Amino acid sequence: MCLKHINPEGEIEDDQCSLELKQKIEMIKRSSEEKFIYILYGVQKNFPKILEPFMVIIGHLAPNTYGTKKKICLEMFLSGMEIYGNTIFRELITLGIRDILKATENQLLGLHMINKAAKSMTGGEIAQLSDDLLAFVDNRNVECRDLMYEILINIVQIFKERDECETEVYRKFLAALLNGLSDADTDIQNRIFTFWSNERNLSQKLSERFLAILKELYDPKAEKHFLEYATQLLLDLPVHNANSKDQLFINQMENDHKLQEYEINVSWRSKSNHATMPLFVESQQRQVIVGSSLQMGQMLKATASEGFFQPTQEPTAITKIPETFSLSTGSSLLFTLPPQMLDRQSRHVHGAPESGALKAPQGNLRKRFIRDKEKVHKEHALKVIERKNFESQKRINTRRAKENEVVLFRRYRFGDFPDLLINGLALLLPLQALAKKDAIVARHMFISLYTGIITHNPDHAKAFQESVSSSISAILNVSRNCEAIVFATFYGSGSE
Repeated sequence: MCLKHINPEGEIEDDQCSLELKQKIEMIKRSSEEKFIYILYGVQKNFPKILEPFMVIIGHLAPNTYGTKKKICLEMFLSGMEIYGNTIFRELITLGIRDILKATENQLLGLHMINKAAKSMTGGEIAQLSDDLLAFVDNRNVECRDLMYEILINIVQIFKERDECETEVYRKFLAALLNGLSDADTDIQNRIFTFWSNERNLSQKLSERFLAILKELYDPKAEKHFLEYATQLLLDLPVHNANSKDQLFINQMENDHKLQEYEINVSWRSKSNHATMPLFVESQQRQVIVGSSLQMGQMLKATASEGFFQPTQEPTAITKIPETFSLSTGSSLLFTLPPQMLDRQSRHVHGAPESGALKAPQGNLRKRFIRDKEKVHKEHALKVIERKNFESQKRINTRRAKENEVVLFRRYRFGDFPDLLINGLALLLPLQALAKKDAIVARHMFISLYTGIITHNPDHAKAFQESVSSSISAILNVSRNCEAIVFATFYGSGSE
């Protein structure tokens, strides 16, 4: 904490000060290994370079310690592992990375190590860890799955830069990323969807993207969800088209500003989300609603004060993902450190906001040492139980929030006349969301898009149909489950 006040940037410009600090820590190491671990851990939080001369010691201690001390040693190894360069894989194996990935309490740290080391490892070294990584596809911990998919995305991009796309491990990772499009967690789905929809992976032209999806993104293991993610990726092009925000009706009403917005409560804690009657029913009962102004006053508000009414959200806001990972840290008897913030490559984010948990209760330190040991132990035990209960309840609330999350794709208004302020996104966004959840909707949209491509490109229609037929034949040859809805869609596309 003192080092942070000296220099918040985490650097000590005075070489003499840095040298003396290292000497003091070495003296502590000779007298007490436990004190050495805790003190070095606290110092490196605000002075990471202090780890460089001690990395060999940390690498030796980590496999031979347990519990909190092991976690602290692994955190310090993660923080200073850049010094190993291209030999990092050998150090990870010596550290016991495979055992770390199997131990539930330290799995996240192990994944962060691989994520950070991926650029320094060769294709063969990555292949040796591929099975350990892919084992997290079915992991119950959402944070582990999220980080695992992030590692796969980073490795796939590394392989493309190195021109190693013909390797077996590359194809295995692509198949896993296809499986991630149907992951139970929405944030993971959005992250992988953004990856696949990127122009580096799929064409920004609809006909070319259609063919690429049939040729490259079909995997027998993910056949059950093929239609959903294929249609979602196809609809993403018109969603992000500049013309999608254009109004569908040219003539707007002169008294548009007199319309009132219907405010929909999308909070996951609200119990009325699933009990709200359809809007067309409420519009027919408008006179009754206006009459009960006391009850509905909070649901209606004039939009004139807010300026121009925007009927839909920005598409990027719906699929936005967190830019950082939060990694819980170890703690000492005197204070609890705030969680580390790591970027998508598991590098420490400098200047991240910190909570007030770092402040030690200095007024109680004297009492803590004066009281008898039995009371102190009881107090610590109660605090640990309270902290665990709080964290458990927090995880439950987070899970409930995700399960009951309601995404508002567009906004609605009341008035004397129908609201004509509707753009293309007001139709495309709900259709894309429905195609993601419903195979029947996805089937109809897939066939409609196929028909639209042929209709709007009559000169290239024959060549396009031949390419589609060839791709469907290839899919039929490798299909295992022969999903009825998928092949009915292919048959419907071929009969158009």
